[in-house]
Amino acid sequence: MSIVSFLSTLKQLFIKIEFGLHRAIGALYLVQWLASFFLFFYDYNIYKNSFLSWSLPLNGFLQACNASYFFSFLPRNADPGYYSDKSVMSYNFLLENIFFSGLLFFAAAYMNDTFYNAMQKVPFIENLFVFLPYAVIRPFFPKTRFRDSIENS
Repeated sequence: MSIVSFLSTLKQLFIKIEFGLHRAIGALYLVQWLASFFLFFYDYNIYKNSFLSWSLPLNGFLQACNASYFFSFLPRNADPGYYSDKSVMSYNFLLENIFFSGLLFFAAAYMNDTFYNAMQKVPFIENLFVFLPYAVIRPFFPKTRFRDSIENS
């Protein structure tokens, strides 16, 4: 792949107007990920105390919410599209990702002293997200399964 081809691909991915907010948040996510990766291995204490330790999962959660808005035209079927011949994921899979990315953000926030102290002031929030997320929150999101993809491959 030539440098011109690479730059053209980057332009097509991140500069197009269509789904602009989703593309911008995705570009920010990649920058945060690279910075997190570097800091994690360079000096873990700096990474642990930086905003990147919680803002990267927050960005992932916001990106999942954003995708559910912009890509509402996707098919609403049980098959998540893992093995689809057209490489089309289902809208249910996008919605399911909101739940899982939300859990990741909670875990990152829970390990941060500032967020942890704030959570202690809100009744039941710790119990809800630590002990009961699959019983209380998960039923509000669709479930996709690998077996549905295999059956439709």
